[in-house]
Amino acid sequence: MRGVKGTRWGRLGLTIGAVTVATAAALAVVSSSSGLTGSPGKPSPLPQKPTTTINPSTTSTTAKPPSPCNTPSTKCPLTISIGSVNRLSVGADNLVPGDSVQRAVDLVNTGRVRFDSIRLTTTGAPATALTGNQPASLQIAVDRCSNSWSESTPRPGVYTYTCSGSSATVLSTRGAVVDDVLANLASPSPAGIDHLRVRLTFPTAAGTAFQGLSTTFTYTFTGTKP
Repeated sequence: MRGVKGTRWGRLGLTIGAVTVATAAALAVVSSSSGLTGSPGKPSPLPQKPTTTINPSTTSTTAKPPSPCNTPSTKCPLTISIGSVNRLSVGADNLVPGDSVQRAVDLVNTGRVRFDSIRLTTTGAPATALTGNQPASLQIAVDRCSNSWSESTPRPGVYTYTCSGSSATVLSTRGAVVDDVLANLASPSPAGIDHLRVRLTFPTAAGTAFQGLSTTFTYTFTGTKP
């Protein structure tokens, strides 16, 4: 782990306590408990692309998905979910100024109604200098890829990602505690999916007051439909 000249850095831990998705109109909540510890966990395999074998002598048909609805109802649910990719369940520790943490997560519209917007709310507990509004506090940025992110693991618990398709900024860099509407998403539409990369950066401006701090981040995605 890199150090800072003239400074001896102790442990700094980041954990993510929960990832929650909610739909404001339907009041339905789907939560994914992400029991992160301060040490890297064993990575779970990314989902594999399904393969299909068709006998040349047979034919196959695919049922059409239900048509979208304009208004939420029992037959037209308003739901979003965390997809099969969720690296937010892997913690990070021993960070020093200049380090960044990257995690991929899929956000999926599993209902039949279009959302007007989806917002991301994050909280950090306990509140420390890491979660403050200082230039040296943790910074967050979110972007999306039109395809699944290609993942590399330089060492256990450390992930980096490249996009083989087109990418777009979903949330520009700012303090890590946010409550903002996300931009450039596909998941507001029925069956839409967003391949997101969340980046937490520990600024180089951080001083020795940040040594040994630890916080738990909770991410909440909320879809709204008046």
